[in-house]
Amino acid sequence: MLNLVLLFYCIILMYQQIGIEYQCYVSLFCFSCNYHSSCPVNSEDPIPCRNGSFAPARSTYCHPCPIGSHCPSEKLSFHLPCANGSFSVAENSTICTECPAGSKCPNPALGPVECDSGTYSKSGATHCIECPSGHR
Repeated sequence: MLNLVLLFYCIILMYQQIGIEYQCYVSLFCFSCNYHSSCPVNSEDPIPCRNGSFAPARSTYCHPCPIGSHCPSEKLSFHLPCANGSFSVAENSTICTECPAGSKCPNPALGPVECDSGTYSKSGATHCIECPSGHR
């Protein structure tokens, strides 16, 4: 009953109920901040996140897409990890780059590592392969 009274009156701009923040646009109505948007000012409409960033529900800001992942479009609620054999070495990345031939990319948060002498790889490799006998 107390929760209903708080929700109905909602005379403060924001209150918390079990860790969930509610925004009060009008003195009688509270709304949770949408995923993929930030709500820096609780009396204004949510702001969609741009390419290269994301925001889970109830965020007060858009998070930069972390190294090793990409955020290819606007309004994302989570970042997308780079696929095996690709990498992203900068925050706010909108793409992951395929590992070039002659290199390996075992960790998407690190750039390509050149294959050792006597080994090779094709593009998109996570590891290098030993050259077979009779080949260089």
